[in-house]
Amino acid sequence: MFKKILLFSIIFQSFLFGLSDNNYRYSLGVFNERLGFNLFNGSYIFNEKNNSEFFASFGTSIMISGIGVGWKHYYNSKFYTMSPFSCISIFQRYGNKMAETSGGAIRTDNCIAVSGGLRSPEFELFNRVMCLQLGIFSNIDFRNDIPVLPFINIEFKHK
Repeated sequence: MFKKILLFSIIFQSFLFGLSDNNYRYSLGVFNERLGFNLFNGSYIFNEKNNSEFFASFGTSIMISGIGVGWKHYYNSKFYTMSPFSCISIFQRYGNKMAETSGGAIRTDNCIAVSGGLRSPEFELFNRVMCLQLGIFSNIDFRNDIPVLPFINIEFKHK
């Protein structure tokens, strides 16, 4: 199953990097604001109005993947040159149990992610618009303690 998830994420990433639609966003970094514990995240923005966006998102890291939907809001106030934002999403997380000997090898959790942070002004490089995002997130999985962790990533979109 892990090989299938890895293969799917590679195909999804290569497909996503070739897209030219402005509704697609993808980010690389240490965790992210949409689904939390991901090194790579790809999102499709359904509706972007009044500093808000509704999205569907897929994210993956070495041992954890997730897919879900959510809402992200950008605030008008400026913190120096950074813009504050908040995000909430509902998603299903898939992880390898590693040391678990009973049951299946894939652990599935229904989660809620809540995050807030700062976003840098957008800049252009290699025909892509990019920005730096940093902040904190929390994943609520109704099974474990609620972690509060930092994230930092670069979000890409086509111009």
